[in-house]
Amino acid sequence: MTNCEEPVDQPPQKGGGDQFFAQATPGLLLAAVVGVAGLFLQVARLEQNMTTLLQDVQEMKSDSKERITKLEERVRELEIKTIRPR
Repeated sequence: MTNCEEPVDQPPQKGGGDQFFAQATPGLLLAAVVGVAGLFLQVARLEQNMTTLLQDVQEMKSDSKERITKLEERVRELEIKTIRPR
């Protein structure tokens, strides 16, 4: 039997893996908290972008209505001019 092999008669030693997880837990929790905080920041940024996009769409909608109104007025003027030539 070599030095790196455990005897077959003895059960594997316990506690090594448990100790590893006990030591790794604070680091894993910190990583999880940082990850969740990053997700919250991304959601906040996305919400801000959506608000800006909504405002831009509302502005475009308003501008389009104004342009349509002006075009309709122009069409009416042209119709009046063609019906009653001077």
